[in-house]
Order: sequence, then structure tokens, then C-alpha cells
Amino acid sequence: MCIRDRIYNAEDMIIEKSSQHMNHLFEVNHRYFTKNGALLGVINVINNLGIVGSFSYICYRLLLNTVSLANFTLYFNCLNRLIDAIQSFQQYYSQLARLNISLNALHDFLDIKDRSIDTELIKYIDLSEIKIEFKHVYFKYPTSEDYILEDCSFVINPGETVALVGRNGAGKSTIVKLLCKFYKPTSGEILLNGINIADIDTRYYYQILSPTFQDFRLFPFRIDENVASLKADDISDDSYKDMEKSFELLKIKKWIGSLPKGKANYITTLFDKKGVQPSGGLGQKLALARSMHHKGKFIIMDEPTSALDPRSEQEIFENMLAITKDQTSLFISHRLSSTKYADRILVCNHGRIDEEGTHEELLKENKLYKEMFTTQAELYA
Repeated sequence: MCIRDRIYNAEDMIIEKSSQHMNHLFEVNHRYFTKNGALLGVINVINNLGIVGSFSYICYRLLLNTVSLANFTLYFNCLNRLIDAIQSFQQYYSQLARLNISLNALHDFLDIKDRSIDTELIKYIDLSEIKIEFKHVYFKYPTSEDYILEDCSFVINPGETVALVGRNGAGKSTIVKLLCKFYKPTSGEILLNGINIADIDTRYYYQILSPTFQDFRLFPFRIDENVASLKADDISDDSYKDMEKSFELLKIKKWIGSLPKGKANYITTLFDKKGVQPSGGLGQKLALARSMHHKGKFIIMDEPTSALDPRSEQEIFENMLAITKDQTSLFISHRLSSTKYADRILVCNHGRIDEEGTHEELLKENKLYKEMFTTQAELYA
């Protein structure tokens, strides 16, 4: 039991729930083994009757001198081997049944088609400019009847920095997931330079993207390997130079330099006792460095600075937008103070884009954006 659970006096609830689940598991196992035992008992009776009958028959034939002693010995040994085989099958049948259930899940996974190796998909696009368009996109999860996005349409023009804002659950992160091809729209189209992204080779498409997610993951490898997504031996000198620039931009160069092995230091102690566990803010900056190092033409930032304080967030936005100037980018942030860095703001509400415009234009409309901005401003007042 986690020691933090004791703060909330959760021991009784956890023990009670564990007891309920264990009792349920016992009942299920009891029913299974009762039925299985009865079935095996019936099979054993039938097998034994067959064996006794077979032995009786060959003994009878031996007494009548219609079977030689040599043939009797042969038949007798064959029956013994058959008995051993049947008993082994009965012994391992339940194990084979359980393994077969596991293998069914494996086979279902292996049968999923990997579209990234589909030779019919587009593998080259003119990327001198990047334009993104959602056209009447609807989306719901396979197990749900409710639509997350309904008739969602918007355009991100070449070189434009767009902020996507809205209440929790409005569909902002779903838009990012669809842009990254993690899911397919239920209907509608997502276009990159007029081409449906479903028709673009996935591996090639991922080279175009430079995303940073709010639920980022760092691997328990070296810092340079995390940023470059390559083994240390495969990282070029030019990559290291770019890495240094991103570290300086994100204000983590000094921290990395203070580590025992610098960029070669491992994250966590899983593979190295001298590894370090970065704080949430430092981890998020490393994730941003990885996105910058990827050098994709379309930059996506889904709450990239949620673990940072407002001052650090401002510095990072100013520096990153200076570097990515004239590149098409989309960022999501709950701190509406950051929207002032955007060329245009999209307001997502109930699964569609309800408002769009600059910060000043949306404040004049007296709708959701003004309500959210005013609420945040009052909290900081």
C-alpha cells in the first residue's frame, strides 16, 4: 500500500475492495475447476472403459489363439502409449486453453495493417509552405456514442502561429491527436497543402511534424539520446551543435553542465546509478528540446509549458516563436496570457470552432474567449 494513501485513511477501503475482488476471483475459479473437474471425470470414465474394453478384447483374441504373443505384446504397448498420451492431453488441456486466449490477442495485434509501409501512400510533398485545414471533421471514439468533434472546420495558413483555446473537454487535445494521425476522423477531412493526411505515408508525415505533448515521456536513457532520439554513437556533431542551441534557448544549459556526465548523463537510475530524475519543469524543457531538434515544418505544442512558472513560460514562448518565425505552428495553452504571441486565436467550444480572431478582436465579441480571459485576469488581480 502506498504510504500516501494513509493520509486519506484509505486503508479500510483498499482492504475491503481487495477482499471483494479476491472473493470474486475465488468464486470464478471454483466454478471453473468444478466444471472442468466434472468434464475431465466423464472423459476419464469413457477413456477407462475404452481401455478396459480394448485390453479385454486383445486378451480374448489371445486366448482363442487368433493373435500371436508377439502381436499381443505390440498391441499391449501401443495401448499403454495411447493411455499416456491421453493423460498428458488431459493434464495440459487447460493450460493450452489459457495460452490460446492470450495468443488470440497477439494474433489480432499482428493482423493490424501498418499503413506506414503502404507503398501506395504519398511520400513526397512540396513543403516550402505548410497549410493545414480541417473540413467538416466529426470524431467520436469507437466505444462511445457521443461526438467529441462536430463539424469542426478551420484553416491554419502558411507561416501562421495559431493558438487553440477552450474549456476542458472542448476537444482541443483531440484535434492534436487527429493532426498526428493517432486517430482517424469519423467523417470529414484533414488536409496538408490540400492533400488528405490519410493519403500521406505515416513515416514521411511524422518527419513534417514537431509536436510537444502535455503528457510527454522521457526515456531512461542519456539526455542526448532523449533529445536526438538516436543512440549516442549515431548522433552527429551538427546535431550536438543544434542541441546546445536548444539547451541555451530553454535555459537548461547550466543545469546540464552541472551534471556528472553532462549531456551523457542518464535520466533516472535505471541504467546508471549516477542518473538524475529531472523535475517536471526540467523534463518539459527536455521534451521541448526534442521537438526543436526534430526540425519539423509544422510545430504543434499541446500545453508545452504547463509545468513551468509564468515567467519561464513567457521566456520560452518569446524565444521559440522568434526561432520558428514564418513557420506554421499551433499551440494550446490554458494560460490565455500566452495567446498574445499568436497571429490568430481559435476558440474551441462543444467540439467546434466558435470564435476566431486576434486577442483584441475576440475581446470585443463578448463571448467565451472574453469570459475566460476576464476570469483569469481577475484571479491574477
